[in-house]
Amino acid sequence: MKTGRLKLANPDLVCEEFDGELVVLDLETGKYFGFDHGASAIWNLLQSGIAPSAIEDALGRSLDPLITKLVDLKLVTITSEEGDTALDPQTRTSLACFDTEPTVEVFDDLADLIRADPVHDVDQEAGWPHQQKASAC
Repeated sequence: MKTGRLKLANPDLVCEEFDGELVVLDLETGKYFGFDHGASAIWNLLQSGIAPSAIEDALGRSLDPLITKLVDLKLVTITSEEGDTALDPQTRTSLACFDTEPTVEVFDDLADLIRADPVHDVDQEAGWPHQQKASAC
């Protein structure tokens, strides 16, 4: 697990960063996930193709708990591709400053509203708005 690349688990995940903290929204389930500064920095590195082992070396601790949580939450999958192990000195230094465990919080209080939003009914080929054909009963 430590050398493989991580990728988004599905195309229904969207991300936005606010003051160094990341919010990931799963449009399919309506859940959203709040990442603290440390988890946001690690997520960005993992999504850019950096191997978890390279990040662990800079942090001085294991990422297994965080990666297990991300996989369990169905935010990422682990591929067999080798991740990049090169971290620039500035990134190594900034990672060393994170002395607490990275945290990811799960929120589902708006799930019903998010799933009900009609923008999710966009047809990939036809675009939106697109009137759905009546289904045969």
